[in-house]
Amino acid sequence: MILIGEGSFMLKYEIGLQSFFEDSGEKPSRAWWVLLIFTLALLILSIWGLDLSGRDSPRVAGIAREMALTSDHLIPRLNGENFLEYPSLGYWPIALTLSMSKNPPDFLAFLPIIFLGAGTVLITYLIGKKMAGEKIGLMAGFILATMSTFVTFHRRIMVDPVLLFFTTLSLYGFVAGYQTSRKRFLFFSLFYLAMAGAFLSKGMVGVAIPAATVAVFLITKKDFKAIVKLLLNPALLFFILPIFLWVVSVWRIEGLDIFKEIIRQSIWRFSSSSADHTKPFYYYFTQTLTAPLPWTILLFVLIWYRRRPAL
Repeated sequence: MILIGEGSFMLKYEIGLQSFFEDSGEKPSRAWWVLLIFTLALLILSIWGLDLSGRDSPRVAGIAREMALTSDHLIPRLNGENFLEYPSLGYWPIALTLSMSKNPPDFLAFLPIIFLGAGTVLITYLIGKKMAGEKIGLMAGFILATMSTFVTFHRRIMVDPVLLFFTTLSLYGFVAGYQTSRKRFLFFSLFYLAMAGAFLSKGMVGVAIPAATVAVFLITKKDFKAIVKLLLNPALLFFILPIFLWVVSVWRIEGLDIFKEIIRQSIWRFSSSSADHTKPFYYYFTQTLTAPLPWTILLFVLIWYRRRPAL
């Protein structure tokens, strides 16, 4: 998903997205190209001349650079010491672009983050198109691309954009599989495989987000049979197998310590009073209002629309 040559990358990008459109049974539109170009331009302008700074960006870029230099893509390391907070997949895109130069500029570290952000926007468009039509999909993609938090999110070198990409891709796989009887196994395989990618990017949160979203959706619809069918679907192997292969490979090198650390980080960072992610109960309410800026007003419009008196 990262550059091997800009022309070949864009060609593969278009072919992959084209196949998604064809699966919908509708005539594919070129409007998504406008969304792609707009998102790429916006994100590239946002990081133009930006240096690696802050707490996270230099550390994550350093881990990715060490991965590129040592060709060890299983165990994240920083200054020669194991850095076992997350699995390794989240560092791979950055390591790939940093390996393109012996003395890589900071821009190469930001480049995969930009493409991952654009990919997330396009997948959001596909979800909206599947659920409500192309116009809604385009609107959803545009709104996401222009959220201030989304742009800021992709101005930092973190594993989180990889997590977000795989999480969104996983949800697309579920939506597409749930709404169609054609190629259902293929879409549910994508749902599980992308969820495995999310786990291998940032641990248990990569499973919790898509699994909880799907569970709430199906419970709300009172479609309990779908939950059982999803859990018993052979496509579940596409979630189990990548994680199993990673576990066996890492276990042979480092033992069980990395798994204990990933689980500890996944739970501790949200439960410990000394962890960065521990916030007062009202924190996420304020985030719900500030994160979508400048589109927060749409939340109130939606509430009014659903509660307005019938005419």
